[in-house]
Amino acid sequence: MKMSTYLSLLVVVFIASVCSLSTVWGCTIPTVIRGSWFSWENGKKTTTEINAATMTGRGVCVDMKQDFHVNYTFVFQHSEDSCYHCIKFLVRTVNVLEKMDTGCVTLKPEEEPTIERVCKKLASDQSLITLFSENYVPVNCRSSLEGVWQFAYQVNFGIWWFDGGI
Repeated sequence: MKMSTYLSLLVVVFIASVCSLSTVWGCTIPTVIRGSWFSWENGKKTTTEINAATMTGRGVCVDMKQDFHVNYTFVFQHSEDSCYHCIKFLVRTVNVLEKMDTGCVTLKPEEEPTIERVCKKLASDQSLITLFSENYVPVNCRSSLEGVWQFAYQVNFGIWWFDGGI
């Protein structure tokens, strides 16, 4: 066999292995979500580890939806309790995420674990849990605070106005 035939065969094997991995995992969690995250949940300090395919306490990612590169909705399959979990992440900065969770959702064996099916009980007005990166990246926030601002606030005696630059 010629060298080009070997290369072609190698490319086909590589593509097949990549496709089979995405079939097994179901989805790949974006880099901005991955890492070690600290939060307070149910009155307890919590550390959550997220890698390319799994999330601590939630299992393996089987479906994902992305909106505007800052809102991500995932379906995780948790093997220990045969549950599916819908988790929606809102990326606030590279160091801060907010999440909401449906808790355990059980499906009939013939039902496919899709975003639409597992996440239908996810309410847009439910409380958010804030996660902070344990391996934070320094960010210059000054540019987001510069400029001319107008705002009003109310004190018991009336309304006060401020119109000036910061």
